[in-house]
Amino acid sequence: MRVKDESNAGVAFKTALITGAATVLTALIGIVPLLRQNAQLKKQTAQAPSGTAYSISGSIRAKNKGIPLSDASLLAAPAADQAALGDDGKFVFPHMRDQFYNVVVRTQDGKTRLVLIGPGQDSATDTDDLAITYSYAKE
Repeated sequence: MRVKDESNAGVAFKTALITGAATVLTALIGIVPLLRQNAQLKKQTAQAPSGTAYSISGSIRAKNKGIPLSDASLLAAPAADQAALGDDGKFVFPHMRDQFYNVVVRTQDGKTRLVLIGPGQDSATDTDDLAITYSYAKE
């Protein structure tokens, strides 16, 4: 009986090791491409030709209440810049290029919105519940 108990414990231990190794490998399969993509993006941004710098400024308001949104964060992609919103809902992304950006608005309630902004476009855009105005200006 003792041999059988030791055998079961050995099988359980080996199964746990194999499961743990498989979990780690699966996680690496998902993480490594993201790390490479991030490194490539940083390299491209660093190697991009320098030119006229622009600041992108604007404001965000809640459509249903008409009040400025201040409890959110903004990200502009492909740049790795992040801007905080002031109490009046205003934001500024300094040192940007004159190009299109996907701006991600993430509010405190966990909702995320994606908005495309660009030079030469209307200086206002919106989502279902947010109104966003913006402008590009040479620094």
